[in-house]
Amino acid sequence: MLNKPETYWKSVLFADESKFNTFGSDGRIMVWRRKNEELNPKNLVGTVKYGGGSVLVWGCISASGL
Repeated sequence: MLNKPETYWKSVLFADESKFNTFGSDGRIMVWRRKNEELNPKNLVGTVKYGGGSVLVWGCISASGL
């Protein structure tokens, strides 16, 4: 695959995307704490209704430019 001619690589477009949450995570969060400390204020984490929003960033790059 790496032995392709330069003309081949000028026709290739590399693309990627990333999602960034404004608050928290989309997945399950694991929490470890001592017994009978679940309501201790230092162990509580606030929540935001409806997820708080997110931003999806998409980008691409090629050898030949745009």
